[in-house]
Amino acid sequence: MTTRTSTKKSVGNGFVEHATPLLREYTAKLEESVRNADELHDLYYLAELENGESERGSSASKRLQDERRRSIRERLARIQSRVKKLTPAINQLDRQVSQMIEHGELGSELERVELKLRLNELEDMLAAARKIKSSFPTAG
Repeated sequence: MTTRTSTKKSVGNGFVEHATPLLREYTAKLEESVRNADELHDLYYLAELENGESERGSSASKRLQDERRRSIRERLARIQSRVKKLTPAINQLDRQVSQMIEHGELGSELERVELKLRLNELEDMLAAARKIKSSFPTAG
């Protein structure tokens, strides 16, 4: 009986050792995507303001602003694509960690709490990253 308990705890400890860095890594990747998208929003709106001013200016200035907005939209599309590709694996990680928190034999309550906190961070960042595509104007 002692062997079985120690085996379960070692499985739980191994899970925590592997899951924690993954949760950190993918939370950071999503956070970077959200931050980059926010910066692109700022650049896009600045380009929109400058475009309004260039309406009175030369056609070369207007073309430059149009190209700038197109480039910003392309960069945002790459961020959206990255988030879309990461989402299935992140969802799977989310499910596995959730199941281990609820039903797994973890080494300590502290490990359970740490996993819950890190999982909450990941879920918050994933929710923010999913909003990227619907919050950016597609027409320029």
